[in-house]
Amino acid sequence: MPKDPKKEYFMKTIFKTALIALCAVAFAAFFAACPEEPGNDGPGGHDIDKALYGTWENQGGSLTVIFSSENGIEWGGAVGNSYNSLPVDKWTANNGVISTTYAGDTYTVWNYTINYSGDLVLTSPTGPSTYTLVKKRYYYGDFEYDYTATTVTIIGYKGNGGAVEIPSTIDEKPVVAIKDGSSYFYGVFYNKNLTSVTIPNSVTTIGDGAFANNQLTSVTIGSGVTSIGREAFYSNKLTSVTIGNSVTSIGREAFSYNQLASVTIPNSVTTIMPGVFACNPMKSITIGANVNRTNVSLAWDFFDDFYTDYSNEGKQAGTYIFTGTITEEQGGNLVHTGSWSKN
Repeated sequence: MPKDPKKEYFMKTIFKTALIALCAVAFAAFFAACPEEPGNDGPGGHDIDKALYGTWENQGGSLTVIFSSENGIEWGGAVGNSYNSLPVDKWTANNGVISTTYAGDTYTVWNYTINYSGDLVLTSPTGPSTYTLVKKRYYYGDFEYDYTATTVTIIGYKGNGGAVEIPSTIDEKPVVAIKDGSSYFYGVFYNKNLTSVTIPNSVTTIGDGAFANNQLTSVTIGSGVTSIGREAFYSNKLTSVTIGNSVTSIGREAFSYNQLASVTIPNSVTTIMPGVFACNPMKSITIGANVNRTNVSLAWDFFDDFYTDYSNEGKQAGTYIFTGTITEEQGGNLVHTGSWSKN
């Protein structure tokens, strides 16, 4: 069979990069200059471990790595720049392995672990080369953020709470996401004493647990938001919420344990997970047509009964009114006893 010159080039580049990596260990001091933002010409669809999202750099700056779902992996520094010339269809960083796929073949570039100090440790699969990288931290006022070549994600908050307005741009790049929490509950603004929050139109994704366990009484969700994560506004004091017309999915228990008596679910919403409005004194729901809900059932979620009545009405758009009683059980769960009917 004839040789594929691109694949031969790929393997030569991998070998060349490994040699550079070995040399860099001895001569790291020569590569201390800050790297420019690297690019990645891959077409997207990258598979990246969320724990890696952000910018990492070794001491001396000879290797810089930016992980994101948008651009996959962007490399910088004297060592990292070698990878930018590789022909790449897809980057993968998962299960302790960083690999790239080209023309149907997958090549392992580095093995990785995150140590007890939170550092990223890269180990070459072909030799003794090892790098320890520290996650870089960037702040804009009270907000900690990560960035790619074109976007910004809010990943932390160090303010005192109260009324918070999330910036729409940082360093002339749009703020597009609020990062998922380390669990479904412990999000970026978890337990930060927030009383109100304004989310700009630039944001498309509100991560899991983003605003859980605060004292929010009101929230303005920008028109650009398409996804609201699991438990995003769990355990607040919301009496009203406006869900923008771009939202397509609402995660499990996103608005549970609040004080909502009514809500409007816009026509754009196609998927609702269980428990979205559980433990609210809900009496009125305005909803679009043909909204889908997963089949998972929660005993303490009134929305189960609502969805049954909504489905029996043929999933018609409109306002549905609850008739019956709402009682509080031990532990704070609210139980709806009655039925929903289209107004």
